[in-house]
Amino acid sequence: MQYIGTGLFGRSTSVLRSCRLHDISFGDVTRSLRLSRAPELVPALYEPEVTDQHMNSHLRWMAQKDKLGQDIFLVGLPGSYRRRLALCFAELMNREVEFITLSRDTTETDIKQRREIISGATRFVDQASVRAAIHGRLLIIEGIEKAERNILPVLNNLLENREMHLDDGRFLVSAQRFDSLVTRMSKEQLEDKKFERVSEEFRVITLGLPVPKFKGNPLDPPIRSRFQCRNITVAPFKSLYSKLAASSALGSDQLSQILSFAHVINSAESSELGLPHFPISNLDSVKNLNGEVDISSLLHRVYPYKLFGAESSQRVEDALEKCGITAIKEPEMNQTAVPSSITGSYCSNSVHDQLLKNMKESVDSGCHLCLVGPRGCGKSVLTRELARLSGCEELHTVMIYRDMTARDLLQHRVTSPSGDTTWSHSPLVEAALEGQVVVLDGIHRVDSGTLVAIQRFAQDGEIDLFDGTRLLRSDRYEAIKSSSGKDDSYLESRGIFRVNEKFRMIALAEPPEEKNLSQSWLSSEIISMFQFHVMDYLPLGAEMSVCKKLFPDLNEEFVDSLCRLSHEMRSSNDPTIRNLSSSFSSRQLIRILRAISEDSSIDPNDLISKAFMPQFLPSLAKESLEEYLCKRKLQTSVEGIKNSKKSVSLEATSKADSNDGALVPMTLFYDNEEQSRILDDLKKQFDLGEHLLLVGNQGVGKNKLADKLLNSLNKPRQYIQLHRDSTVQSITVQPNVKDGHIVFEDSPLVKAARLGHVLVVDEADKAPTHVTYVLKSLVEDRHMYLPDGRRIVPHDRVHTNPDKDIMCHPDFRIIVLANRPGFPFLGNDFFASLGDLFSCHAIENPGKESQLELLRNYAPNVDQEILHNLINAFSELRDKAEEGSLSYPYSTRELVNVARHLEAFPDDGVCTALRNVFDFDHHNDMNMTEVSAVLRRNGIPFGATPNQIYLAKQVALPSLRPMEKFYQSSENQQNIKINTRSIKLAKLGAADALSGEVKVTHPRSDYFQEQSRIFKLPIDKRAFVCDAQIQVTEGGRKGFVATCNPTALLTFSMDGSSRSSEFDLHSLMRGSAVEIQPLNSHQVFVLSPKTHQMCLVNSTTGQVEQIDLGISSQMSSLFSRSGGKRLNIIRGDSEDNRVGVMDAKSGEMFLFDFNNGSFSSLSIGDPIKSTEFIGSSSIRYVSSSDATFVLENIDMKETFAIPYTGTQISEMRFSHSSFNSAEAARILGEKISASAKLCSSQSHLAGISIGFPDLSSGQVFGIPRENQIVASRSCFLPPSFSVVNLVDTRYIPRDHLPEDLKTSDFPNCLEWVELNSGIARYLPLEASQYHPLVSGDSAMSKDGLLLLSDEESHVYTVDAWGTVREFEVNEAALFGALEKWRRMIGRDDQPINIRKSSREATGPKHGKVDPTGDPHVGGNTWAGGTGGADTAGLGGIGGPYRLDAGHKVHQVPDEMKQNVPPHVLQAAKEMRDKAFAERMSQINMNQYESDLYASFYDEVSSHISSIRIVLESLQAKQKDREWLRNQTSGELDDNKIVDSILGEKAVFRRRAEVEPMAGAPQANPKHMRLLVDCSGSMYRFNGYDQRLQRQLEACCMMMEAFHGFEDRFRYDMYGHSGVDSHIPLVSSETPPKHEKDRLKVLHTIHAHSQFCLSGDNTIRACVESVKDLAKMNADERFLVLLSDANFSRYRIPARSLVNAMTANGSVNTFVIFIGSLGDQAASLQAQLPSQSAFVCMDTKGIPAVLRKIFTSTLLKS
Repeated sequence: MQYIGTGLFGRSTSVLRSCRLHDISFGDVTRSLRLSRAPELVPALYEPEVTDQHMNSHLRWMAQKDKLGQDIFLVGLPGSYRRRLALCFAELMNREVEFITLSRDTTETDIKQRREIISGATRFVDQASVRAAIHGRLLIIEGIEKAERNILPVLNNLLENREMHLDDGRFLVSAQRFDSLVTRMSKEQLEDKKFERVSEEFRVITLGLPVPKFKGNPLDPPIRSRFQCRNITVAPFKSLYSKLAASSALGSDQLSQILSFAHVINSAESSELGLPHFPISNLDSVKNLNGEVDISSLLHRVYPYKLFGAESSQRVEDALEKCGITAIKEPEMNQTAVPSSITGSYCSNSVHDQLLKNMKESVDSGCHLCLVGPRGCGKSVLTRELARLSGCEELHTVMIYRDMTARDLLQHRVTSPSGDTTWSHSPLVEAALEGQVVVLDGIHRVDSGTLVAIQRFAQDGEIDLFDGTRLLRSDRYEAIKSSSGKDDSYLESRGIFRVNEKFRMIALAEPPEEKNLSQSWLSSEIISMFQFHVMDYLPLGAEMSVCKKLFPDLNEEFVDSLCRLSHEMRSSNDPTIRNLSSSFSSRQLIRILRAISEDSSIDPNDLISKAFMPQFLPSLAKESLEEYLCKRKLQTSVEGIKNSKKSVSLEATSKADSNDGALVPMTLFYDNEEQSRILDDLKKQFDLGEHLLLVGNQGVGKNKLADKLLNSLNKPRQYIQLHRDSTVQSITVQPNVKDGHIVFEDSPLVKAARLGHVLVVDEADKAPTHVTYVLKSLVEDRHMYLPDGRRIVPHDRVHTNPDKDIMCHPDFRIIVLANRPGFPFLGNDFFASLGDLFSCHAIENPGKESQLELLRNYAPNVDQEILHNLINAFSELRDKAEEGSLSYPYSTRELVNVARHLEAFPDDGVCTALRNVFDFDHHNDMNMTEVSAVLRRNGIPFGATPNQIYLAKQVALPSLRPMEKFYQSSENQQNIKINTRSIKLAKLGAADALSGEVKVTHPRSDYFQEQSRIFKLPIDKRAFVCDAQIQVTEGGRKGFVATCNPTALLTFSMDGSSRSSEFDLHSLMRGSAVEIQPLNSHQVFVLSPKTHQMCLVNSTTGQVEQIDLGISSQMSSLFSRSGGKRLNIIRGDSEDNRVGVMDAKSGEMFLFDFNNGSFSSLSIGDPIKSTEFIGSSSIRYVSSSDATFVLENIDMKETFAIPYTGTQISEMRFSHSSFNSAEAARILGEKISASAKLCSSQSHLAGISIGFPDLSSGQVFGIPRENQIVASRSCFLPPSFSVVNLVDTRYIPRDHLPEDLKTSDFPNCLEWVELNSGIARYLPLEASQYHPLVSGDSAMSKDGLLLLSDEESHVYTVDAWGTVREFEVNEAALFGALEKWRRMIGRDDQPINIRKSSREATGPKHGKVDPTGDPHVGGNTWAGGTGGADTAGLGGIGGPYRLDAGHKVHQVPDEMKQNVPPHVLQAAKEMRDKAFAERMSQINMNQYESDLYASFYDEVSSHISSIRIVLESLQAKQKDREWLRNQTSGELDDNKIVDSILGEKAVFRRRAEVEPMAGAPQANPKHMRLLVDCSGSMYRFNGYDQRLQRQLEACCMMMEAFHGFEDRFRYDMYGHSGVDSHIPLVSSETPPKHEKDRLKVLHTIHAHSQFCLSGDNTIRACVESVKDLAKMNADERFLVLLSDANFSRYRIPARSLVNAMTANGSVNTFVIFIGSLGDQAASLQAQLPSQSAFVCMDTKGIPAVLRKIFTSTLLKS
């Protein structure tokens, strides 16, 4: 034979067919040639030029099979070799060829016949197999393994007997049978039977891959048996070398190295390593490149091994080294480039210029490209620049998505205006005909079974389309044109068209995920289709230069710092930061710089944070990112950002006139500070031309914000809501049938783009990301192809086809709304896919102040305190959801709905309104327990009943009677001189301020009582309270607490805010315990009693000023006599802005008047027992001799100490403020003309003092005590005429106290006497824990309590630990609060008749088992039913135990449960106990073991529940069903409306779980290992901090949480101790099945810790576990190590643990230190990657930390 051509498969155009041979010999096999009736269908330019024995042997075998009339199956490696071999055989045999490329979308009609409407009538059009059979052509079927199994049997009879029944009624008959029938039947008879002769020349050649080695469906036995198979192997080395060397520009050594490498990769040994096969047939595309090009670079274009992952890439590099080839070098990371020019959106730089040069070489060599790079690195920009350099006038971009079919890629069916069906070319086909560049954006998303449809197009430049059209490469077209002697018009009439030489495909893709390379899109088939070029983010220097060129107005240092931050993240050693860096792409970097360039007032740190949306990251990733960014904050001053100050107008744009006013949204929106700020931010970005992405939880106001924004801008809105079933077609155009025509109606997206409206895409996370990804080109380039053949193009582009081009209006914008990614929504992560194309905004629930403002608008008549409580409760519930304790994130929407209900139905009560929200959780006991606790902590009596009222007993008081008279004595009056000086203040500096959370609980949430609130102050554990005061101002009540050890002042609001401010005074004030007195103007007077230091502390700023007395020489002796003695504050009213200081032993006083900035000093001369202000300028004191004196006019130069006589006046306590005589007269029933004060003493409960100290004589009216009691402290509340004393419970009559009260538990009580109502109550106080550090010099009483009041209606007790209890001690206020409490619960004033079920509980039983498994509701028959009686089930009454049969639960009302007879309850209990005992017996577990296991389980049950909720949701998401197309039943497929009109059957789609294709790699589960500490120190120190106990609880939590999920989340457990580093506890193959097995694991850990020898194998255990996990087939691998960090004892360097944990990047390793010697644990934590080490010194936190790790890693994207 003589071969004419070049290369492996000739490309020469000099083939001549003027001389036809009648025979051709393949060795000893001779075949006759026949003239072709359709020469245009005979392949051209496939004949090889050089004789190749390897190829000849294949051709000879094919000739043998052809001679025998047998069909052929060529099986071999991916690539074009088999196809070209078949076409070469056809060309040599001069055989016409019909070609079918099978894909997963191929249907029966694509193979046999397809209905078409032609001239208004339905006709059947023969497809390739029928045409080939009738006309005796060679049918080549490629991609047989991609077709669905139920499609190929349609060919069975045609292959076996050459018979086939056609849909148009014809019947294909074999040539032999037809010829025999001709001799017996007339032509009319044959036509009447519609017999059609199958040519004896008809042959089938099928091309396939070996399955299961490759992904695909294996051959059905009936199909397989009908073929003769030939394994097409790669040509020998010498044969390939000689062919390539004949025409290659490469040197012989280079060719030899390349071929050696190719054979090494394709060897059997290498195939076991899982490497893709080397596409040897593609070497033809690089052989003619410049020989100076680096060989490794050339090879990487053909075989992009750098994308195979680190391990596989290293193996390839080892093979290169063995073949003498140097591996491709990475670009220099410090490379800098000075941009030379900016063309369009491309900024020239040396890195990209070199890449463009390489890509241009590939384009010029006739190859199609695949550009691979991370998201946002500039692939689209480089592609546009390449197209420009190649002279391409227009770039066609096709967005590739997962559900894309072969029809979407090539052609789709439409109807003509006349109603006829026709086929419309796709952008790819149009680009091929016009010679344009087509970009296939996102080929990594689509299944390789779809891309195989264009495999022949990419490799050979030709393709057969669905309508019979054949596209041929230009040289082959010319060869056929020349050989057939036909012109272009004839060929086009025959459906043969030339592919323009300039046509190129450029595929864009993201690199495969290294952790999932077994399922990589980069298969051997895809590798054989393109030349690959890999790009990454620009090196730091180059990126800096590009950014500076693009934004010359920005400060260069600022640009450099921003670029440096992005590169530091990309190269971080922390894998979490490195993974997150994908959100900080080059595209995002440029967006941030553009925004700052336009508006320099924008905080770059805020934009950077928005780029990551940290609010919605898993907790560990969020904490790592926040810590990372906090250390790298950028400057925010305008001068530091802009080179010159440029004013940017940010004023609201004027409302544009709109012709579509009805489309401008109207919404009820109440302004609040937080959401108004978000709106301003959204408007700024909108004005900058950005598209917006709003991400947040449900109910946070995303829709309202979008509508309010558009309303304020007067922008018409188009709205589209996505869902699970959304498709690319449904969001672009909707096909409908109208008058027999297919009419495509524009979707809101197309309308918005055409009219310049704003498209709001709601619930974007519900649609698959491959569907929403089609928005990329529209957002980025304002370009999109529509399924009906039209396209959206930018408004400034020249429109080449006005009928198909839709101009994208310049005002067009997109606002996308999506729920947060991750749990519990578990939607598709729109932000991760397309986030860097949008201006992203995290929409969270508004802050508390904004929520209050919002609720006030919705519910203006609802009590503000109730709104506060609701806001606090919902905030805490959301915090619980964030940390994983609750599964549902309660939103502002629910809160607003509760407020609206209360506004409309105030009598329903808060608890009733809340049931509208929380009844969803009614059957989830664990959730309801958590929710109820939160609501009660925030003052909402959820679950309480109106009759739960427990108030102290009321003791009726006798009438007030005269008890004591007092007189001013003229004797012993002392004349006391007063020295007055100015106060001098010396600034000491600002105290360190620390904000903390005050935990407020509401005792009335359980039942109504006098105690209304409890404040737990955030004080240091070592500190104790030494003094406390309350200040009442117009702004509300404010608490001041002084602590000691260390000295600090803590302030907090007692009316709403839960935050406190703590000022550290330890370094500024000497001494320990201090006393305090609040003053006006936010000042607090602080006294150190021992050191006599006096300071003023500003409670707002923390500024501390020391009071410098500047004492004269005369006064210094007075002050010096106080040396070594204790000073005390003389209490007064803070409104007077005065305070006094005294020395009780010497009688000296210092009186400070901060109104005029002066202080006075005086000396009594005698020791003082007590002293107090009894007016703004009067002081009462009691001398050591029990004489009572009053100092009046203390603001004068001198005063008199006036003595008062009376039997009990010295022991009395008086209120500071007075009330008028009319009020006193009303209570006493006597006419009173003098002012009065409240008083108390040990001899009377309470009294009213008349005339003291205003008159020279007066009288006390009081109520005498039966026994004298010394009250340690007293408070007066003049508005209600109440006196409250802190007294010892032992001295209170028993009948005044609750009957079951134990005085040991309640040693003190509050004696509340209200003279206004004549009633006394005794409120027992629970004993406060003794604080060992309380010193005797503090103001704390011996009872460990301080008693304070607001002098209105509340008193407070404060203990040493910082617990403040509030009591309501005003009768009117108390009953007002009771009424309010009842309203909160709600009352049913109107009777409601409820018809109860006639079924009652009679006796417990298991019930019958229904073999059908059907659900049963009600009755008392079936086991596992719901809502019934007696039987085991759920939601019913009287059953012995719960039994879940997997059905929906119907719950009976609680009233029916409460009415179950006692004997039924007892019988149910006995049956339940019996069943429990049987269960324990089954697992061989006794009662003791059961109780022991329960002790572990109960401690972590809430953690187990939260982890299992996450696991269940993830498992449900993984089992989401997918659409199966080409079905004969189900829902009509919109893509097949035309086919349905034509009567085709496979036009439906249905959802089902898709089985993995044979040969596809198996999906691996995640693997979690817990490495526990079984060392002796765990047992040794368990008594100290319960570390072993907590570890056992954590192990119990892991085993329980993962039980039942082992198919997707495998786990195992090993221990380490001083004896062994690998103690097997739980195997992943046989995890514990029940409680007994799990208890055995816990016993093993405990026993090993008890009896093992000392030592430490932590490091060794970690190293071994990391190695073990790295070898496992798992999706992700996690190791959690528990250790007590006792390394220094065994001389183990800390760095050893760091190296062990970071030894293998495929294993995510965490360590929890549960003990530490010194700061060793903290030091280790600092050296390890962020959020990979946790110090848990309080072992109670171990389960919570483990849960945090588990949930974060399980939700890791």
